[in-house]
Amino acid sequence: STGIIHFVTSLTTAINLDIVISNVLGQVVAERVETSISNNSFNFDLSGQGKGIYFITMLSSNQERVVKKIIIE
Repeated sequence: STGIIHFVTSLTTAINLDIVISNVLGQVVAERVETSISNNSFNFDLSGQGKGIYFITMLSSNQERVVKKIIIE
């Protein structure tokens, strides 16, 4: 794994999106705020992080929360 995570969004309306990536200990290893996104793509570079399990939390401006698990090998 290169540690590069590629996000693609497909939203009907533009929203702000807070993205936080944390390790299994709950420590934040990366975060970003994307503003007015709808149909966008962007990358997170986690190549400096060790192998393991990470959680991506995305919180939209309308308070919808999505959490996904990723594994870097």
